[in-house]
Amino acid sequence: MILQYLAANNPVDPAVLLKAEDFASQGYQRLLTFQNNDGGFGLWTDTPTSSVILSAYGLMQLNDMAQVFPVDPDVVDRVRAFLLSARNADGSWSAG
Repeated sequence: MILQYLAANNPVDPAVLLKAEDFASQGYQRLLTFQNNDGGFGLWTDTPTSSVILSAYGLMQLNDMAQVFPVDPDVVDRVRAFLLSARNADGSWSAG
């Protein structure tokens, strides 16, 4: 991620680092608007049901973001719990 690159390549212009951190914060806040009460993510901010595919992708984004930005572990736990509850009896997921 860009924040990891910037942190590893000193000296970094503080204004550039601040802007990158602001983008990460905005992205995180925006992602949270798509999380539903069941813990998963939907396509729209007011979707009544969550999508397994979007939730898996959201979990990947949160895990990547947590490398360089403070991510609430409860958010990650809710997505993970949704995905585990959405599994089929054989451990697979339906593409929903």
